[in-house]
Amino acid sequence: MQYTKIPMNNLLEYLGFEVNNNKSSQSHIVMSDGVDKIIISRGKGYIKDGKTLGVGNYIYFNPQNNKDNGTIYNFCKNRNINIHQLVKGAQIKDYSHKIIISDTRYYDPEIKKEYDELTSYNKTDIKSLSKIRKINPSIIKEFDSIKIDQYKNIVFPTVTVQELKNTISYDKSKETSIQTLVVSGMNKKLLERPLTKDKNGNVYDKPINSLEKGKAGLTVLIPNNVKLKDITNIITGENSIDNLSYAELNKSNLSNTMLVSFNGSMKSEAIKAFNYLIDKKLPNLKNITAAFDNDIQGNKYDEKLKEIIKDKKLNLNIDKSKSKDWNEELTIFKKDLFSTYNKARSFEKSFTLELEK
Repeated sequence: MQYTKIPMNNLLEYLGFEVNNNKSSQSHIVMSDGVDKIIISRGKGYIKDGKTLGVGNYIYFNPQNNKDNGTIYNFCKNRNINIHQLVKGAQIKDYSHKIIISDTRYYDPEIKKEYDELTSYNKTDIKSLSKIRKINPSIIKEFDSIKIDQYKNIVFPTVTVQELKNTISYDKSKETSIQTLVVSGMNKKLLERPLTKDKNGNVYDKPINSLEKGKAGLTVLIPNNVKLKDITNIITGENSIDNLSYAELNKSNLSNTMLVSFNGSMKSEAIKAFNYLIDKKLPNLKNITAAFDNDIQGNKYDEKLKEIIKDKKLNLNIDKSKSKDWNEELTIFKKDLFSTYNKARSFEKSFTLELEK
């Protein structure tokens, strides 16, 4: 019996883990036992000696610990669990798979092509970033890399470090490999049409507002016509909407600032891309601002970021919003501003009427 083929979600249920239906999808299952949070998927496989192995293996990762990932063997080893006793105790008889085979761990060149063919948000009449998330259009117009898909979802590109072949001539012996950052996925924000039901018609407790397509990584937004050598500042946070909100609230100088998002979790691929970006692409970088959420998880990301850049000669500024996140802060700020404006107009009107008596 191949333990990696046993539905891992069933094994974890035996250990007391419960499924979070609101966060799960057809390609992954999110589970928690109140302490650990585990995301389970099924691998596409890998090539060894010309053969594809491991297709459909159950794999997992812990978004709170980038060293905690792998198959059920890794899960048990990391927790001192006897895997044989676990499988025997779980007594799983139904091997029906609830997860489709995922390709989110693998680079698909077609993803970049699909992203490139999307229309820039700035070239459409879509206004959801301003109307729903209250971000000033003057900020958004600086980033043509923000795009729209056919469902009017906001699309942010995600990049990872990939090793690509560089053919110098027709002589394959002269073929070399180079590492570079490439678009390998897309982070989609469902602002206008959030998902309220799963594929079986079951209603979610909360609508799903964000989806990933392709290989998860790092979202990098560089303002139009700004060169990498001009970047001296990075604003980094949990998602791009928060970063845009932070840039507006703090009147950031976008002529030398890049926005970098880890898209909700500091996965190993995102951290690798972040290090590559800093070490290889930004020769004049001096400052990094951590604009993570004002909660326990956001504080953990602050500590992770400190660890990532501890040996780099960079200034780190940790900035926390008064509310949960920077987009919420922006929304509250504009609501208060609008209220104050209306009160001022009302007062002015009353004052004018009094003068005319």
